[in-house]
Amino acid sequence: MHRNFVIKLAIVIVASLLLAQPFMGAVQAQEWDFPRLDEILFVIKYPYTVAIEAAKACEIDTYVGAIRTDEVETLKNPPYNWTVTAAPGFHMCYLGVNCRDVTPPESGAYFNYHNRQPGFPLYPLNISQFRYALELMVGCDKDVWIPDIYGYINVRLDTCVPPANVYWYHPGITPYPKDWDAAAEILYAAGFTGTIGGNDWVMPNGVPLNERVGDPATGEYAIYVMAPEEAPTSVEVTRRHVKNWNLFFCGQEVADPPHSCIFKLEVISFYTEIDVAFGNRDHDIYFLCWGLGRFPTYLYWFFHPETDQPYLNNSPGFDYRPLNLMIKAFYECRWFEYFEKQWIGPGPTTVAAGTEVATQYAFEDGTEEIWIGVDHASPNFPWRYLDLQKDVDYEVKTDAEGNGVAIVFLRDIDIPPDYYIHICYDLVNDIPITEMEELRQLCWDIQEILYYSCPYLPIYSRNYHDLYKPGLTCWVPSLGYGSAAYQLKWTYGSIHWEGTPVGGSVRWHLPGPIDTLHPWLAESVYEVTILNRIYDGMMEVDAYTHADIPWIGVKYKILDWTGPNGEPGMIIQWWIRNDVTWQDGDPVTVDDLIWQYDFINSTRPSQLFDVWQYYHGCIKYNDYCFGIKVNATGIWRFYSYTMGPIYPRKVWEPFYGDKEAAEAFKPWEVAYTDHVPPEKQGPTPPPKCLYGTGEWIFDWYDPTLGMVRVYKNTNWWGRLAAQPCRQIPAIHAPTEANYGDMSKVTKTVVGLYTFNLDTKANCTHTWTLKMDGEIIATGEQELKPLEFHNWWEALPWQTVEPGIHTFTLEITNEYGTNVYTIEMAVLIGDVDNNNIVNMLDLYYTALSFGWTGDPCCVPYDINTDGIVNMLDLYICALKFGGTLP
Repeated sequence: MHRNFVIKLAIVIVASLLLAQPFMGAVQAQEWDFPRLDEILFVIKYPYTVAIEAAKACEIDTYVGAIRTDEVETLKNPPYNWTVTAAPGFHMCYLGVNCRDVTPPESGAYFNYHNRQPGFPLYPLNISQFRYALELMVGCDKDVWIPDIYGYINVRLDTCVPPANVYWYHPGITPYPKDWDAAAEILYAAGFTGTIGGNDWVMPNGVPLNERVGDPATGEYAIYVMAPEEAPTSVEVTRRHVKNWNLFFCGQEVADPPHSCIFKLEVISFYTEIDVAFGNRDHDIYFLCWGLGRFPTYLYWFFHPETDQPYLNNSPGFDYRPLNLMIKAFYECRWFEYFEKQWIGPGPTTVAAGTEVATQYAFEDGTEEIWIGVDHASPNFPWRYLDLQKDVDYEVKTDAEGNGVAIVFLRDIDIPPDYYIHICYDLVNDIPITEMEELRQLCWDIQEILYYSCPYLPIYSRNYHDLYKPGLTCWVPSLGYGSAAYQLKWTYGSIHWEGTPVGGSVRWHLPGPIDTLHPWLAESVYEVTILNRIYDGMMEVDAYTHADIPWIGVKYKILDWTGPNGEPGMIIQWWIRNDVTWQDGDPVTVDDLIWQYDFINSTRPSQLFDVWQYYHGCIKYNDYCFGIKVNATGIWRFYSYTMGPIYPRKVWEPFYGDKEAAEAFKPWEVAYTDHVPPEKQGPTPPPKCLYGTGEWIFDWYDPTLGMVRVYKNTNWWGRLAAQPCRQIPAIHAPTEANYGDMSKVTKTVVGLYTFNLDTKANCTHTWTLKMDGEIIATGEQELKPLEFHNWWEALPWQTVEPGIHTFTLEITNEYGTNVYTIEMAVLIGDVDNNNIVNMLDLYYTALSFGWTGDPCCVPYDINTDGIVNMLDLYICALKFGGTLP
């Protein structure tokens, strides 16, 4: 699986492979393109010692993800003189602790980890005080270790949200101190006994800590701490943690076995570590890193019980109801349960028998939990000092519908000093969260609980350092992502050699192994780096502002919808471009996307749990507009449904409903022409069955050479749409109305879209909207790099005849003119979408008279001015009787 050797004849072999593969070859006589290069050869070089030598020997032209200062210093100084880019990253490295009481049902299923089986006890790792004490045994040592191991590459981190997430990062959380006395006091309060360094610690269950069983078959005493062998610095920082812990508990500064202390460093392969920590989930502690995103929705995936499934991201298994309900509320943008922290108190006080205290919201009787404890996030423990029992300590007062509205205490309740009574419960009516400030406060509250409960022990966040060989230019830096971001397409499409603005080849550094290129089984950033090159999303991300960019989906709208069991949901409507093609040349319509969602739902891979969990089918409005029914709400759920075309039906249909067969399929190894029947093949067959709609076409992966080749998709829709003036235009209908499979315009406007694909230069252009060749609107725009503009333009509604019309949007600047063309039916005033304007349309419009709001969320606002009024009635009446041919 892991290939860490150099093939002496690589150059000869690669040359022979390239001669047999598609290649654009000679430099084209043009100044700009996207992508600019003809090909990228991804060269797998790791560990860093191998990668550095490869860079020195000119075997790679980029050096991605430097994590040591000597890597940066070696290449940036003579005689190599590489250019360095650096940016604070959406990144976190951490030690993950198994917080479960016992190992889950999948224990041992994916790897035999120390002979553990379901139900193996994980004590004392399930005690929050124990985990918090581990942090206090290290504390400020991280300030020394991190620069010592990584130099200026990494910065200390003590929360699960890195500072690069500026808006969401909790500014009030202080770094953990190194305080062994405090650690001991925390342990004593939890029921441990022992002396610092005395090797005499006894757990609250009466068993000596140094007799905690790690392997039930061999009887070895251990708490195993895994670190990936592919990353020596990761092993080293883990080793130093283990040494501190062993020094505290047993007086020996040791980590690597054999030794007699309880914490044992275990250097293990990356993929085995993944199987243990995320498949089995029967680990003790492990070191890994996350590449995060611009939104901290990862908190749900890391810590909520719903994601405690094989190969989802919840490895710790921490289960604490106040945290769970807050994470759920944050992720769904809606309260389903509610937590009234510090509901009564603080102590010392007594709540007298007969006292009635109302809750903030009506709740479902029997779902309440009430306890006495300290603050919900505090270094003081226990958080739950005493659980109160229904019908013993309290009873629920209900309203006429049987909903709980208050608690009546049945006996005197003594609250100790600085303690409170807390309550949480299921709400009768869900409460939507509509303000970003409330979401941020929730995120801060979540970070506080995680800081003290310690399912993750954060260590550092990385400043992303990427290096480029002299002569390379036009990479695109991005805060949080870095310049060589695998998530974004801009550097890969823009980079080129000085003097060769279009054409040529780059040997791109891939700093880790490839185990699979299956679209949903790919786990590592190394694998996703390849996959992201061949796909487009419904939206992309602006490297400079982190704003969403409408992409294949040129527009979206979210409508309220009620799920099958009455639960709140939404319909996500997408309008897609009409010029997108698969890499085999076949056009993309909404049928492809609808089938893709149904295919995912039929196979239900755990890696796409966020897609199928709430999926309830799609609605086809026309060939370029569809809706996705989701029985969940919130902006974060929306992002689960922004994937572009990934699973071409002609390739994946044999595996519909067969997860096992789908996961056994290796599309990167199977030739397209061998798998797809001749009658279904497109006009431009790609080499393999691994293909999408993106600007790069996957050619081959050679595990022996440790190389992957992708080459320019000269028929990429974005490239064709942007040539020659570097701007991408589009036109879209204002609603989902249809005339057969065609979009229909029932309002007095059409939507226009422009995007600047030039990653470096502002662009000023004129735009012209035409209908059947006649100019109906024109203007001038200036767009910054990667900036888009979406707006409405009015039609000559007084004179336009009902029928099918050809719309064009022309963009002209110094480089030339781009044209986007679409045919749409026009029947202004057909608000009920039955292809005739009649009394019903007048009736529906009159019924909605006075409505105000988003002009595109109701069909009766015919002139899209945000209100249904006499003007809409007038327009509808004017068009009365109009019919399509």
